[in-house]
Amino acid sequence: MKAVSLYIHIPFCNSKCSYCDFLSFSDINNQEKEYINAVINELSLYKVLMKDRILVTIFIGGGTPSSISSKLIEKVLKYVFMNFNIQDNAEITIEANPESITAEKARKYLAAGINRISMGVQSFDEKELKLLGRIHRAEDAINAFYILREAGFSNINIDLMFGLPNQNINTYYKTLEKAMELEPEHISAYGLIIEPNTPFYEKYGNDADEVFDEDIEREMYNLTKSVLRTKEFYQYEISNYSKIGYECRHNKVYWTLGEYFGVGLGAASFNSISDKLLRYENVNSFKKYLEIFSELRLNENNNINQIRIETIEILSNSWKNKTEATVYSRMEEYMFLGMRLINGIDKNEFEKTFNIKIEKVYKEALIKLKNKNLIIEEENRIFLTEKGIDVSNYVLSEFIGIEK
Repeated sequence: MKAVSLYIHIPFCNSKCSYCDFLSFSDINNQEKEYINAVINELSLYKVLMKDRILVTIFIGGGTPSSISSKLIEKVLKYVFMNFNIQDNAEITIEANPESITAEKARKYLAAGINRISMGVQSFDEKELKLLGRIHRAEDAINAFYILREAGFSNINIDLMFGLPNQNINTYYKTLEKAMELEPEHISAYGLIIEPNTPFYEKYGNDADEVFDEDIEREMYNLTKSVLRTKEFYQYEISNYSKIGYECRHNKVYWTLGEYFGVGLGAASFNSISDKLLRYENVNSFKKYLEIFSELRLNENNNINQIRIETIEILSNSWKNKTEATVYSRMEEYMFLGMRLINGIDKNEFEKTFNIKIEKVYKEALIKLKNKNLIIEEENRIFLTEKGIDVSNYVLSEFIGIEK
C-alpha cells in the first residue's frame, strides 16, 4: 500500500495569541460538536479512495485541539481507525497548550491512539508569555509536561520562540535551560515572524527595525544549536531538533513532498488519490464549512469530487511536458522545503521525481552557492553548510524563479 498522511484541523482556541495568523478562533462557542461531525462527514468522502493507501502519520493541529473535549477527539480518531488503513507504528500527534492539559485528557488521548504530543510553550519567562498573549504561566507548562509523562507519553515536543521584542540572551538561555531540565524528545525553536493581520503587526509592523536586532536573533539561533547539542539533540531541520529516532515524521512528509490529505476548515491536501496529482484547500469560512459538511448525506457513492474546495491545482511532474507550468513551481517547492532539512536533498530523487537532472535546472545557482561555501555537494546529496544555515533565507531564495 502507498503511504499517505492525514492532517485534521481543529480551529478552536481558548485565546488568540498576539503573533498568531493561523486559521483559528477564540470567539466561537458551543459549535465544537457540530464541527467534529462535519469533519467526520468530510472524512467519509475519502473512504473508498483510500482503500489502497495506508496512513503512516496523523496530525491533529489548530488552533488548539486540546481546548475542546477529549470525547470529540476520541470520536474523530475512532472513525479514522475504523475506516482507514493505519500503519502499526503510525505517528499520531496532537497539538496542545499547557493550560488545557489535564490528567484525564492525557489518559484519554493515549487510549485513543495518540502517541505524540506537541506542546506550545514558547517561553518560560512570565513577561515574555504575557507579551505573546499566552494565557498559561511557566509553572503551567512544567506541570502539563509532567502530567503527560505520568500518563505514559514518551514522545513530547516543546515549541519555543526567540527573537521576541526586547528579549535578551539571558532570558532565552534560561528558557532553553528549563526546557532541557524537562528532558523532552523534541524541540521546535522558531524565530518570531511578524505576520499581517495580527496584534503584533499592528504594534510593531512599521517599527520592526527598532524592535528587532538581527545580530541578537542570530546569536539566539546559534545558542539554541549549541545548548541542544550538549544534551544530545541533533538538528535535522533548520528549526527542529530531536533525540535520535524522534524526528517529527509528519512534518518530514511536508518537507519531502510526500502525499497527505487534510480535513477541516481551510485544511490543505497534496495527493494523487484521484486520477491526477492535486493540490487543494478547503473553504476557510467556518459558516460555509459547516453548511457543506453538516448537510452531507453519507452513502457508498461518496467520493472526493463532492468536496467543495477553495483552490485547486492540477500538478505535473514531467519536465518534458512544459505546457504544464506547475512543474516549475513543484521544483521550487521541492528545493525550498527539502533544503531546509540538514541532510538536504537527494539528486537521484530529484531526477526520479521530475525526469531531469538537477544540474539542468539549477546549474548556475548550485555553482554560485558552492563558490560562496553555502552548500555542499557530497555523493548524491546537496545540503547547507553551517554558514548556509545561518543565511538560509538567502540560499533558499536562489531556487525560486526558475527560468522558463
